Amino acid sequence: TSRHYAPLIRREFKYTPDKVIEDSKKINTNGKSVLVVSDETSENTNLGKMLKRFRDSFSSEIKIINLSDIDIKGGCISCLQCGYDHKCSYLGKDGFIEFWENIVVTSDILVFAGVIKDRYLSAQWKMALDRAFYMTHTSYSYS
Repeated sequence: TSRHYAPLIRREFKYTPDKVIEDSKKINTNGKSVLVVSDETSENTNLGKMLKRFRDSFSSEIKIINLSDIDIKGGCISCLQCGYDHKCSYLGKDGFIEFWENIVVTSDILVFAGVIKDRYLSAQWKMALDRAFYMTHTSYSYS
């Protein structure tokens, strides 16, 4: 894309959250589980402050997971093993598939939050989204 779009000029931006919402106005999830997956959760960053404000907007606890806390040994290696039997070649070698099937897929509400630099999400997001495709285009339901 560098041929078509000039590099972005970096702007300093400080996210300043508004005041905390009163308890009576917080969002009730009605028992639904909310999961936020992010590549940055430090409360010193803009995204971290946004995530804290988002979390504080709910009356019940929501789960926020940092991609760097997941045991991901590497990105998709394009071996096409998943195309044959829907099993990733990393199966049993890291914690990504267990994380995806037991935490992400079982959540009722899923939010992806990522730092965008030069029009792109991070390499961590690229790796996670590529690895999440191990079921290829198969339509199925988790049970």
